[in-house]
This record gives sequence, C-alpha cells and structure tokens, in this order.
Amino acid sequence: MATEIRTAVVARDPATADAVKAALGAGAVMAAVCRDLVALMTELEREAVPVVIVDGGPDPMATLEALEPVVNRYAQSRFVVLVGELSGDMYLRAMEVGVRKVLSKENLGRDLPEVIERIARGAAQPAAPMGSMYTVLSAAGGCGATTLALNLAHELQLAKSEPALLVDMDYAYGAVAAYLGLQSQYGVADVLRHTGGVDAHLVRTTAVHAAERLYALLSPASINLGGAGAVAPDVLEQVFPAFKQGFSFTVVDAPRVSMDVAETLVRASEAAFIVFQPSVKDVRHAKTMLTELASRGAPMDRFRPILNRYRKRRQMISVEDAQKALGDYPMECLSNDYASVIRGVNYGQPLAEAAPRSTLRRELTRLAAHTAGLSNGRVRF
Repeated sequence: MATEIRTAVVARDPATADAVKAALGAGAVMAAVCRDLVALMTELEREAVPVVIVDGGPDPMATLEALEPVVNRYAQSRFVVLVGELSGDMYLRAMEVGVRKVLSKENLGRDLPEVIERIARGAAQPAAPMGSMYTVLSAAGGCGATTLALNLAHELQLAKSEPALLVDMDYAYGAVAAYLGLQSQYGVADVLRHTGGVDAHLVRTTAVHAAERLYALLSPASINLGGAGAVAPDVLEQVFPAFKQGFSFTVVDAPRVSMDVAETLVRASEAAFIVFQPSVKDVRHAKTMLTELASRGAPMDRFRPILNRYRKRRQMISVEDAQKALGDYPMECLSNDYASVIRGVNYGQPLAEAAPRSTLRRELTRLAAHTAGLSNGRVRF
C-alpha cells in the first residue's frame, strides 16, 4: 500500500531524500523531490500530492513555523516531518501546525512505511458516517455530572460495540482524569488551539485510551492545573465534526461552563442532560438554566433533566415536585447508590466494572439504550 501512494520529499541534503526512497521501497511513486518549501508549493500547485515528507533540518522548530502556512494552504496533503531528535515541545508544535506525524531519522526505515500505509488506507476508505454527540451539564457542583458522563459513554460503547469519546470540558478541575487515573501531555485544549484544521485523526491521536472502546480528551486542568484559559464557543463549534467523524458516540462532560458554551454544545448534540440533586437550590438552578437557554433559541426538545441521587423515602422534594418545577421536559431519575459510585471512584473504574450488578448501573444501562435509540429515532424518553 505504501508504495502505491504518491509522495513528495523536501530535503536539501540528497542523502535524506535517498533515505526516504529507500524506506519506501523501490516501487515508491515519488511525485517530486524539492530543495525547499518554495519549490514544494510550485509542485503542489501543479497537482495534489497525498503525502509530503519534510526534512526538519538543523532547526526543526523553525521548519515547523515556516511549514504552517503551507499546511493550511494545501489541506489535501498530509505532512510528515523528519527530525534528528524528538521532544514533547516539538510534537506539540507539530500538532498545532497540522503535521500528521513527526518521525526520528534514526528509525526512518522502520517507521515511515507504516505511517505512509496508514495514510494511504485512510485516503482509500469512504467517509465514515457521522456519529452522535451528547452533552452533560450540571445544575450545581458535586451533583454527579461527571459520573453520569463517564458511565454513559462507557455504556454506549458496550451497547453498540463501537468507539466512544469522552470530552472533559471541566476547565476548573478535570475530574475524568482523576476518576479513571489517566495521564497525558495533551488534551482538549490542545485540539482547540490547533490552527491547521481539526480532523478525526488529530482527535484520535490526542485522546487517551480509557477502557474497552472508550477514549478520553482530558481537561487542561488535568494536565496543567491553573494554566487553563476560557473556552471560546466559536472555536469549540469547529471541532464537533471531527468528534463525530472519529467516534460513533461523543459524550461531553461540561460542568461549570458559560451559557454561551452550553448553548453551542446543545445545538450540536442529539440530547443534552442537565444533572441536579433533589434540593431546592439545584431544582431552581436547573430551571434557570432551561429558561436562559430557551431565551437564546436553543432547541429545547433536546433537553433531558436528570434527577440524581434520588431516594423513594425521606426526601424533601419528590419527583412530582421537581417535574412540576421544570415544566414539560421529560425527566429521568437515577438512584442514590453512593456505595457503588465510591467503589468506582476508588478503583478508577466505570460502574460496569466496579459494580456491574448495582441498581445505578442497571439504570445507566437503560439510559444508554434510550440515548442510543434517540439518535436513530427508535426510542423516546
């Protein structure tokens, strides 16, 4: 496969160009060998070349800076940069520029054919159908929104045997990483800062494998607590297609977001869950959120209030009282299964693993089935 894809090489040193040819094999189709980026752009104006391999030279960071406008202009090409020594800063800058892969020259013969084959395989495949996206909002701190988002994403991938993405938009804390014991140098903020266009491949390579077919884009607060900035709604909106192209299900954990961000998420989602506890404060705030989003013109038929930590007895606010306060929005109830949730948190596992027979897990399984049905029109709450 690698030898069938047309490739251009940018290298001042003939030895580097020869090494690339040797790595690709005798049957490689070399569209052009260019000494600099100016010559490359001349070639790309003549014909679209699927893969461009660029020698980073003695100053790879400077090469990446010079490469950024070229990557943006020729979006039909996939760029690979060769460097003498890899570093985290270099990898991050390459991702921001839009480079698909940074490879060490030392391992060129081993790594390059596999990279080219992956690119060729992706180009040959028809466009994947768009997946579904769901947003979990919180009416108050500590109401259980992250627990719902995490377990909903996990149950969706189990129910359909298809990949799911969990996006942690909690810039204040980032509970997904803490819950599952995940670590990464990169997360959702790096995807949003990307200037070369965001696609499914970038999202998949940035996400962390969490469990089964579940992947997570971590909050910047999990990576650099205190260094996270605000989320821009217009930037956020641009990455939704990449989420849906890369994963069958995307669940966004979005506590403590602004109303602008909440509105943007709701418009892009098949369903938006507002999680609240059976308290006067939570019910009032949930109602305020619904009223505010309705005034902004958000599609209100997508809202699903979730009354969390519900008990049948000794509860000041009944289900009927909460439903009356919220109006006509169909409401779901999740049990107050504290022991199972804490077991999952302590073990860093979703409920399907930590407490598979618990009442709350059964309720979440049912909710996931309803949610998956909601995306194809078969089931309604």
